[in-house]
Parts: sequence; structure tokens; C-alpha cells
Amino acid sequence: MIERIEINLLPAEYRIHTNRVFLQREIIYPLLFDVILLVTLASFAFSYDLKISEYKNRIQEVDFKIKKNQHISKEIKNLQKEELYYQNKIKALKLINVNQEKWIRLQEVFCKTLPSFTWLEKIEERKGASKQIEEIVVEGKTFSLSEVASYMSQLLKSEFVNEIDLKKIEQTSSNESSKELLYSFVFVCSLNASVKEDNLTKTIEKS
Repeated sequence: MIERIEINLLPAEYRIHTNRVFLQREIIYPLLFDVILLVTLASFAFSYDLKISEYKNRIQEVDFKIKKNQHISKEIKNLQKEELYYQNKIKALKLINVNQEKWIRLQEVFCKTLPSFTWLEKIEERKGASKQIEEIVVEGKTFSLSEVASYMSQLLKSEFVNEIDLKKIEQTSSNESSKELLYSFVFVCSLNASVKEDNLTKTIEKS
């Protein structure tokens, strides 16, 4: 078979020269790997952006619902405060109902034994040092020191009072026309918690 030989008779300046570029495998494979890696990272980044955008939309929806229902939360808190307020009221009323007769009779004991020319300014209940024994703080004024001693001794005769501790007695003022001295006093009565309410009536009658 005869091979065909082509001869270009054009002058050299008119000839078209083609330059062929040959890339080696050591260059092609790393470039191909980099391209694949970039495409993969771009696809991951795009998917993550979609997820982030989706989560942001959900957050906005939840925020909108929270703001929309915020007045309900405020109403619930207000109702809880009102419930606590009325519960405390109910407890206080129950306590008053339980101790009403007791403290009425106690006031009768303090008033029944009160001597002449002596008056009370304050009667206050408080817990004792042991947090179990009840105490009554009595504040008053008198024109006679002996009347204070008599008053304390009369209270000690009742079954309701265990002991009395005189905290203060002092002169507060004097009347120059009548030459009478005015004294203020404070004493604390420790109450007998074991005395029943039925015995209070007997205590009043004895005094």
C-alpha cells in the first residue's frame, strides 16, 4: 500500500502552525481533585445556607407567636399573683376565725385587771425566743408605780399568764399644778399555751 505524502507548497510566512499543549498526569490529577473538592464544598455550603435560612424563618415564626401570645403570659402571671394574694387572705381569715374567741377573752383579762389611773397604749403579740412560746408585749402609762406592780401581780394570778418580765419603767412628764408624775412602762407576758379556751372564762371570773 502506497502512503500519501502531503507537501505544503505555501511560502513559510503563509503557513499555519498549530501548537499542541501536552499536560502531564502529575498536573491533571491534582487539578481534577481540586475542582471536585471545590464543587463538593460549594454544594455543602449551599445546603447549609438553605438550612440556616430555614431555621431563621422558623425562629421568626416562633418569635411572632411569642409576641402574639405575650399578653396571655402576662395575664397568667397576674392571675398567679392574685391567687397567691387571696390564698394569703384565706389563711389570715382562717387564723382569725380560730383565734378570735381566744384573743377576745385575752383582751378581757388585760382590761379586767387594769388598775385605776393606768391605761394601756399598745398590746402586741409575738413569738418568744424558743419560737414556740407566745408572748404579749404590753405598753402603757400610769400615775402610780405601785399600780404597775399590782397590775402585774393580778395578771400572774390568771392561768393564762406564766410569767411577766418588766422591761422598762420611767418617768415621762410631770404636772406642776397637781404635782403628779407620769410614768411609762413596758412588760412582756409569756402565755400558757396549754390553757384551753374554756378555762379563759374561769380565769376572768377569778380575776
